[in-house]
Amino acid sequence: MPADTFPEYVQDQLRELGRVTVKRMFSGHGVYFDGVIFAIVNRGSLFFKVDDESRPSYEALGSEPFKPLKKLTIRSYYEVPADVIEDPATLAAWARRAMAAQAQAQKQKRRAKPKPARASRKKLRRPPERRKSRLSRA
Repeated sequence: MPADTFPEYVQDQLRELGRVTVKRMFSGHGVYFDGVIFAIVNRGSLFFKVDDESRPSYEALGSEPFKPLKKLTIRSYYEVPADVIEDPATLAAWARRAMAAQAQAQKQKRRAKPKPARASRKKLRRPPERRKSRLSRA
């Protein structure tokens, strides 16, 4: 299948899920459900978001992590096997696991993010002696 039509094919295969959209990003496409990315299409391959629970399923089938550049490997996305992509029901099940992994990652990210310190509402003023010396110069 030509790489330029593959994103549309993936979207069609995921039609069972409903609100799936595909948007161009960098050198590939992001696959979103309800505005949240859970997959990447790049160079004719589909990569789903994984977590510690789902990663072994991909590795057992010989899938590799997403490697957008020669020296950059993103281990949070793994390639979806071709036989999974060809079966819409199986693909939808794997996509649901990818969406759950993305939701969990976002929840952990929010928990780990420290809250910013509150800024003081009082305006800091210079000590009186400095203000006087400034006035005396004028």
